[in-house]
Amino acid sequence: MVLYLRDYETFPVHLCLETEPNSFTIDYNGISGISEVKVDLKIQKSDEEYFCQGNAHAKVVLECVRCLDKYESDMNFKTDFIICSEEYHDRLKDEAEDNENYVFCYGNEIKADITDIIREAIIIAVPMMPLCSEDCAGLCANCGINRNHQDCDCQTEVIDERWRGLKDLKQKEN
Repeated sequence: MVLYLRDYETFPVHLCLETEPNSFTIDYNGISGISEVKVDLKIQKSDEEYFCQGNAHAKVVLECVRCLDKYESDMNFKTDFIICSEEYHDRLKDEAEDNENYVFCYGNEIKADITDIIREAIIIAVPMMPLCSEDCAGLCANCGINRNHQDCDCQTEVIDERWRGLKDLKQKEN
């Protein structure tokens, strides 16, 4: 995803960028694929810096932590970063302490590749425990069958031996 900022004479600018289907890749454990990425950016210019804020949407194929099935998830996230030349950044970095994300532009067209910053935002947006659904039954701990697709006859009740006497007492009452 490359921005050509020379094309705009007045700011602020509002841009909508979209990748070609299945052209965006991420090498990250748990993400099996990305079918679509859309970025809606607002860009403001100040001196030689371009301040970019926006919302992004990605269709990502994740792996469920309970059943290990792959599923497609719509992810929405925010992103903000600053585009400037590396020379400009080096001149000003001693004057101000900041924790902003910078993307360096290059060439006379003032173009910047924002692919890496969007890729990082997608990775950060991935849930720590991705679930295909809230009521995912997961895998059977005994036989490994995906309990979302079929049932098994395995005994799943775990009885703590310290409480077995109480369970026996309850059964005698009935």
